[in-house]
Amino acid sequence: THLDRLSRQRGNGKLLLRTAEGVTIVKVDLLAGRLLLATHTLHQARRWYRALKFHCPGWRPNPQSLLDHDLWEYQLLYQGVMNKKLTVTQGKAVLRAIAREIFFDCNFWPDAQWHWLERDQDESGLSLTLSLSYLEVEPVLLKTLDLYTQWFEKGLGRLSPTVSPLAVANLEENVKWGKYFLGTLTLWDFIAATHLDLLRWADILIPLFQRKGLQLFQLPDLPIPIASDQDNITKVNQTLTLSDQGDQGLILCLTPDQECYYQINTVLATLGYSTVNFTQPLIELPHIIATAPKLIFLDFDFSTIDSYQFAEVLKHTYSLAHIPIVAMGDTIMTLDQRKAKVVGVAGFLAKSFTSTQLMNCIHNYLYIEEATTD
Repeated sequence: THLDRLSRQRGNGKLLLRTAEGVTIVKVDLLAGRLLLATHTLHQARRWYRALKFHCPGWRPNPQSLLDHDLWEYQLLYQGVMNKKLTVTQGKAVLRAIAREIFFDCNFWPDAQWHWLERDQDESGLSLTLSLSYLEVEPVLLKTLDLYTQWFEKGLGRLSPTVSPLAVANLEENVKWGKYFLGTLTLWDFIAATHLDLLRWADILIPLFQRKGLQLFQLPDLPIPIASDQDNITKVNQTLTLSDQGDQGLILCLTPDQECYYQINTVLATLGYSTVNFTQPLIELPHIIATAPKLIFLDFDFSTIDSYQFAEVLKHTYSLAHIPIVAMGDTIMTLDQRKAKVVGVAGFLAKSFTSTQLMNCIHNYLYIEEATTD
């Protein structure tokens, strides 16, 4: 293999897996022929958090002391070892866990080619303390190849574990696993959460795929621990918002109209409700599903989505099927109410609403419904 040859040559540089279009998917950093770190363009932070949770529970790295962001995973692990917070064995276990997932996912790019990018040995300035020799890497390669072979034989050769399954049908017969099918966790996350191996999850998933009870989504990555940009701060704040709901629960808004959302949030806060708004519903669908709201306000003036079709998607999502949807528009007259009701809309609200009209809407679609279901 490439790694075997570069190991014997004590190569220094990056082994890159690139598509025919020249897009780099995977990078494997080597120093003196030893593996420092494997990285994938997808879910770098998710992979890091999974490995830490399993091998280093309770450890909290300090990214503030990093000199730069290159190979930050390796730097943080080395920092933990030097500060006697981690053992070398733990650090290497994290690097192997990351490499194992990445090497497995390389199988889903059969047309991609490996390219070697050499560099001077002194460029990285990193210690070899945690680096993996080829003798340590080879068992990982063999195990992932065997695992993918079995995965392929089960008919899942095109299904990467980086995807997130979302239930779109009643999974009562699989109630034990239903909580995982909310479109918020990847298959790799399932393994970390349950300690069931990938092949066991294949046996659970295959019958559900055959009955078309699941849809697959590609989730965005989590904020990387070294980042401080505004996008990551926004993501973290949104997560905190969803976990800190008001006494009455959460109400969801799907609107690009920030003024409209501000008015809704202001009024509902006085009633004890928390609110959260999503402005890109198609992209953010997995997060929408994870909110478990009591009511959804859906803007029918979106220019980027067909709100009628999106309402239908929400109503065909098992965990949201019972949630009332209120359609919003500049005026009620601009809405095709008959079509909206066919796709599951419960009521309508003009964006020029007064506080009283909004409160009446909440009363009509929450309090009355709760009273009839008690």
